[in-house]
Amino acid sequence: MGPSGYKQLNSTLDLNCISAVDRNGNMIIDSLYMNRLVSDLKHPEVISSSSSFDIISDQIVGANDNYVEIEFNEPMDIESQPLVYFEGSANVNGSIQYNVLESGYTDSLNYRAYFQILDENIEIDSIDLKIALGADRSQNSQENKIYPVFIKLDTKNPSIIDIVANTNTLNATDNLLNISLSFDEPMDTDIQPTINYNPLIISPVILNQNNIQWITEDSLTTSFELISGGQNQQLHAIEFSEGTDLAGNTLIEFQEESFLTIEGAVEINVNQFEPIALHPNIIGRGQPVNLVNIPHEYQGSEIKLYNSAGKLLYKTLTENQESQIITPQLSSGIYILKIQQETLRLIIL
Repeated sequence: MGPSGYKQLNSTLDLNCISAVDRNGNMIIDSLYMNRLVSDLKHPEVISSSSSFDIISDQIVGANDNYVEIEFNEPMDIESQPLVYFEGSANVNGSIQYNVLESGYTDSLNYRAYFQILDENIEIDSIDLKIALGADRSQNSQENKIYPVFIKLDTKNPSIIDIVANTNTLNATDNLLNISLSFDEPMDTDIQPTINYNPLIISPVILNQNNIQWITEDSLTTSFELISGGQNQQLHAIEFSEGTDLAGNTLIEFQEESFLTIEGAVEINVNQFEPIALHPNIIGRGQPVNLVNIPHEYQGSEIKLYNSAGKLLYKTLTENQESQIITPQLSSGIYILKIQQETLRLIIL
């Protein structure tokens, strides 16, 4: 390279002493000492870098083991710490803070830079790693190194931006609720959000969730069926939680007030004078029960049997005006039988 010696390789120098005179004026014999001095004008370089994380998310916020491993091409001055920092399209210094006190050389060639991660609820797709100010044992400063697009930062929590339902009222006639959700970013489709109603729906009201599925990474559908209602009208909020985005950030809890009305008097039919009935409706374990007085328009319809928690246990089709239901596996308790819009109670002793 040029006269400055920049990037010049390490080399040894000879020491040559000529024309020296002592105090008495005597000429000293010329001397040559081989390889007595070392010249080091070469600037060290970073040759590799890796990190304990590919994406910064809520999952590593606050952890003490987030670091970047840096390798140099020659032994370094371990007392002189390099400056290691990140730059993105927005300022990330508040989210990714260099922990100088914890950082240090693991040996003369390798430096480990630790970082404290804070949650500022931001998302940046491309962040560069920059390394500067390291020095070798001869105090030659390192060449600045940039690793573009080194990591991603995503501490932004996903949220629900839209909720659509086919109805906000359930009763004996309209007993199916279909819900569609839209999210503001792609979600982890292996994780289903938790859905709750407030106040909780408890017996005698039974609202059964039939299914829940992702349509795309940012849209989901679910459906509920009202199996049994109570005497009085009930108003419920709906709540969503526990889902995560692709970075593992937790869904911001969402609540829609006054979302669902369950009308009163969606009663289980136990009136023996109704044209359709269970006979008997109180049986011992293992005994069969008959569904009698099935109207013609119900024949060929599906009979569904649920437990008191709304779990579907058994289903079959009606054939004529009377169908027998076998109950050998059912334990003692209260069960709900549903055919078309009719809902009946079965008690097993």
